[in-house]
Amino acid sequence: MLCFDNVTVKYGEKTVLDGFSADLSESRITAVKGPSGCGKTTLLSVAAGIVKPCKGRFVCDKKISVMFQEPRLFPWLTALENITAVLHDYDRNSGYAERILKSVGISEFDKYPGQLSGGMKQRVSFARALAYDAELLLLDEPFSALDAENRSCMLELLAADGRQVMFVTHDDGDICIADKVIELK
Repeated sequence: MLCFDNVTVKYGEKTVLDGFSADLSESRITAVKGPSGCGKTTLLSVAAGIVKPCKGRFVCDKKISVMFQEPRLFPWLTALENITAVLHDYDRNSGYAERILKSVGISEFDKYPGQLSGGMKQRVSFARALAYDAELLLLDEPFSALDAENRSCMLELLAADGRQVMFVTHDDGDICIADKVIELK
């Protein structure tokens, strides 16, 4: 089950979400779009359990993986170590982390986040979200720092992944993989 039930979120006096409801249980890939400041990230934060609504509830019976707008990589870990940090012990030495980094076009396994470009950091962050053993991926602007070619490759990876996804985007081109689109105003 994946359902927003009459969710209201306020920051001080400002209401960001007002009685939002949606049942996403039957949707595999849901895109959330809308102008800046309309509540897209807040909606994702409610789904992730980071923000508690002042009214209503979010119901989810799935293990989640979250990718934030900022890469939020561990700066003291290499790209490879950032992936292995979320793996089970039995997966750490299987080559899985290397394969998932290669799938997002990263071959600089031993580089630290400070040595990577913004787009490379975003792809490592995306790879880490994919690597985590979760049933639901919550992704906030996962492709915003990518050029058209890399964006297209990441969209293909996401579409082929098979897990349930909810992602936030400003780019109408990203919604091509979604079977449900939520437009916030």
